[in-house]
This record gives sequence, structure tokens and C-alpha cells, in this order.
Amino acid sequence: MPFGPGLEDLLARTLAPLVARQVPVRSLTPGPLEGVARVQWADGTVLLARSLQPGALVGLSRALLRGGRVLATQVDRVDDAADAHAPGSLQTPGVVVVLQPQSRRAGPVRLLVLGLDQPD
Repeated sequence: MPFGPGLEDLLARTLAPLVARQVPVRSLTPGPLEGVARVQWADGTVLLARSLQPGALVGLSRALLRGGRVLATQVDRVDDAADAHAPGSLQTPGVVVVLQPQSRRAGPVRLLVLGLDQPD
């Protein structure tokens, strides 16, 4: 993966095994800031992230509350593209994880990973 040094590299290296081993997301709780979620996987990994799609965190929460399985299916790097800075755009350079609820009704959700956290 072409991730740069520093935090983005650490986040990508943390997420890669979760995707490869298909570790399910266990909980999605409010983070320390508005619009930020604390995402916890079954292996104890906890990351802070925000959705790149308005309202998508609500759908993920519903899927988890209904007992659905949510998997990380992809880790990407969003480069510093011109459209990332367009007015109203939620695209921001950084590491993005795609979460896929295992439900017919829910589509994939792209989250910008902000950093590591620890369980409460």
C-alpha cells in the first residue's frame, strides 16, 4: 500500500489486518467531538473516525443494534486532490476505511480515520 510515513502509515497498518481477517465491528459510539465516532472491532482495536457521507453513521448504528455484522472491506488513501477542497465536500486527505453492513438494505460506508483510541 502506498501510505506515507507517520500517522497515516500507522492507521493503514492497523486497519490492514482487520480487513484481511474480516474482524467484525462490535460497537459504534459517540467520539470526543461532534460528528466523530469511536469504532470498536471484535479484537479490541478502537479508532476515531468520521463519515464521508452525511447520515451514514446512523445506518451503521442501526445495523449493529439489529445484531447485523459490519466488516471493514477496504482501506484507501485519499490524496490531496482538488475536489477534496471543493465547497461542501466531505473529502479530506487521509486514510479511509470502507465498512460494509451485511444487510441487503445497507450499502458501504466510507469513514475517514482520524486516529487511534482506547476502549472506555
